[in-house]
Amino acid sequence: MARQEFSKRIKSKAAERANGHCEQCNKKLRVGEFHYDHIVPDGLGGEPTLENCMVLCLPCHKDKTRLQDNPIMQRADRQRKSIAQGVHTARKPMPFGRKSNLKVKMDGTIVDRRTGAVISGTR
Repeated sequence: MARQEFSKRIKSKAAERANGHCEQCNKKLRVGEFHYDHIVPDGLGGEPTLENCMVLCLPCHKDKTRLQDNPIMQRADRQRKSIAQGVHTARKPMPFGRKSNLKVKMDGTIVDRRTGAVISGTR
């Protein structure tokens, strides 16, 4: 899927809204020292709309991309890949947890959850 860039109209409206300042740290912006950023990343379905556009200084844009966008998108990619490959790891239930067939009562007796039969007097 091709990256969806913001149109010139949306960029100009976002710049007007920002009033020459970074919308994250409020730093005064100079020509060529800012980026237009997707609030919801393009890779996760973020549309190129004014509501999804944010004017950021270069340090804020790098930090947002590195700390917020990339980890979320990498996780989504891993999930998509595992679903596409049909890889689902079956996890064993935690011993005596809610999904386990065995239950430990407060007095230490071990009981089968399905039948209610006592397996052992104490642990």
